Amino acid sequence: MKICICGKGGSGKSTIVKLMADAFKKLGKDVTILDSDESNT
Repeated sequence: MKICICGKGGSGKSTIVKLMADAFKKLGKDVTILDSDESNT
């Protein structure tokens, strides 16, 4: 399963991703988080 979280800065994306990752880990799923910021060159 692939899930993409996007939105403007400061909207709580990192918090949501962390909470979702914890929930999936508790279900025994393997979790990989990839962060990318195209504007930070």
